[in-house]
Amino acid sequence: MTDKYMVANQHETAIGLSESTAPRVLLQILGIVIFGAIAAMGKKATMDLGISGHSALLWLSVMIAGRALIQRNGAGFALGVSTALWGMQTGMNNSLLHNIGLYGTTGLVLDLVAHRSSLDLRHPLGAIVGGALAHMVKFLFIIGKASVSVTAKRFVLMGVLQSATLHLIFGIGAGLIGFGIWSLFKPRFNRSDLSSS
Repeated sequence: MTDKYMVANQHETAIGLSESTAPRVLLQILGIVIFGAIAAMGKKATMDLGISGHSALLWLSVMIAGRALIQRNGAGFALGVSTALWGMQTGMNNSLLHNIGLYGTTGLVLDLVAHRSSLDLRHPLGAIVGGALAHMVKFLFIIGKASVSVTAKRFVLMGVLQSATLHLIFGIGAGLIGFGIWSLFKPRFNRSDLSSS
């Protein structure tokens, strides 16, 4: 009788896991789509203020919050691609390929930070470090593209240091805001709802 009970119990557990997997994946995909759309709108809303790196306070903070909520390998990269795709709809100035490279790389950095046990995006320090690193990689992506561009001849070296400093500061700020956004959702979602199985 014990063996029959164990088999029945294992069967119920397997059914429970299979039933909750599909809704969990759909919820994660929906989160990636929604957070990507909000990040793209945030980027577009602040695009013309003229302060280097300031838009990260809206778009990068949303990506950080999304990656903290969606605990799945590659979710940061998927958020970056989602942001790039929505960016085409919101009128971002760059090509789709450029935006996928830019925001996808930024999301990939968030994925790498999320895998470090000492740097969890669901904690303030992890979110700050993740935001700073992701925004500096985005800055290096732009500098790299500008260095091979024809318009790079007009690029002033003094402006690079100032811009890098602003990107670092706004990346740290985006990390804090992203952690704050995640904290608002934390009590409402069961951690397992948006985490990978």
